[in-house]
Amino acid sequence: MTGLPSDWSGRRSTKRRTDDYPSIDVREMARNFKLDTYVILAGGVLTTLEWKQCHFGGTSPYFKYPNSDARACILYRCWIESGQADQYGCQKCLDMVHPVENEGELERAVRRNHKAVNRRIYDRSRPAGKPLWMRWSTWARLSHQFTESAIVRFEQHERIIKLLKRFDQPKPARERNK
Repeated sequence: MTGLPSDWSGRRSTKRRTDDYPSIDVREMARNFKLDTYVILAGGVLTTLEWKQCHFGGTSPYFKYPNSDARACILYRCWIESGQADQYGCQKCLDMVHPVENEGELERAVRRNHKAVNRRIYDRSRPAGKPLWMRWSTWARLSHQFTESAIVRFEQHERIIKLLKRFDQPKPARERNK
């Protein structure tokens, strides 16, 4: 008897995920606060800000790493277990992945299904349920995405149920006596 497939838990990797750690987005901070040259982060970490000229005018803020010349818009906070200090870094430095990169087939189907359902609003007063403001081509595409993602989701559920039924079946008497 074979075991559960590798994507049973939904996570295909053991890398840390970006949504498991608190993050600080410098662009959001710039919209809400007047930023200067330095920012003090939680844990007393001092970070330098670098302002880069944009192609069409204006400037964009970036966090500058204390140990190198690299810069990032989003820093993630990790706790160092050996001491009381905090560590900040970007996704690449801390070897993290986004949740979408770790999705199994079932999680991907569920996410696509939710996305299609949220975009495909059904209006009972209109023909075929299409909202007044939506184009027919968009409505057809969203309906197709919803149908396809639902089919994939149901197929994955059936596959999991078959695997679970195999585990639930009692072993033959010959195998139990060994």
